[in-house]
Amino acid sequence: MPLAIIVAGAVPISYPWAGALVSRVAGEAPAPRGPATTASEERPATARAVDFSGIDAAFGEAVRRVPAWRSMTLRISQGAPTFALAVDEGHGGQPQKRGTLTVDRTAPAPSRWETFDQQGPGRRLRSWLRFAHTGEYYGLAGQTVAGLATAGGAVLVWTGLSLAWRRCRRWTHRRGRAARDAVQTRAA
Repeated sequence: MPLAIIVAGAVPISYPWAGALVSRVAGEAPAPRGPATTASEERPATARAVDFSGIDAAFGEAVRRVPAWRSMTLRISQGAPTFALAVDEGHGGQPQKRGTLTVDRTAPAPSRWETFDQQGPGRRLRSWLRFAHTGEYYGLAGQTVAGLATAGGAVLVWTGLSLAWRRCRRWTHRRGRAARDAVQTRAA
């Protein structure tokens, strides 16, 4: 079962169609995929200064909401009117212990706070699959089980190849012996 969860968690990460299927299974419309961009389209020709206003206030708001935080990650895009501060009180791979504070620098209204429980069912399922894939969702015990299941899968591959190699050697040995016996029978 753990190996099945590991594989099921990898498929939506690897294939966009599988991620869309997870959304549909959860009763949501899949997120629209944007057009592909080239490297020259991703970066503007001239660098502009990034506006860091509001970050101190956002940090204070995040600490007020999650006093037991362990890490915070700031996502800021050049020229965007918003930035996001991901606040994590877990060990990195537990989305149920993470919240996101989105700050709109152009609005005087309070920031938007979103926890795992407030996300849509499709996004929660994709988050669970992503971190169940590595076992991180269940902490050290989950990572240990995932590691053992993965190692077991590697052992299965090795034993399968080993058996195939032995059978191939036996088959060629039998075939060679049959050919030698046929030559000896004709010679006699």
